[in-house]
Formats: sequence, structure tokens, C-alpha cells
Amino acid sequence: MNKQQKDQEKIEEKNYKYLKFDCEMRSKAAEIAMSLPTSKNAKSLLDNSRKISNYIFNIGDAPREEK
Repeated sequence: MNKQQKDQEKIEEKNYKYLKFDCEMRSKAAEIAMSLPTSKNAKSLLDNSRKISNYIFNIGDAPREEK
């Protein structure tokens, strides 16, 4: 294997680990949101899950457009 292929494999492995971590954290956020008493329907569950995900990843609340 040449150096380029090895470097590409390292990048792919790093991306895989990042995506796996992202999925695990979002899954855990949804699990936590399901345990909240305010998650009574799909909309509130999604909102609670989004808030928990934002907290986990330290993302500020962005203004949301209301339809």
C-alpha cells in the first residue's frame, strides 16, 4: 500500500468514528427525551430531543422559522 492509500484509510476511519459518536449521542438524546414528562407527542419529543442534542454538542439555539 502506498502512502496515499494509508492516509485515505486513516481519514475514512476517523470519519467513521466521528459518525458513530454522532449517532450514539443523538440516540442517547432521543432516549433521554423519551423519559421526560413533557414528551407527550411526536412534536414535543422531537423538540426535546433537539434541545438535548444541542446541549450535548454545545450548540446554541438558532432561530427557527415557524410555518
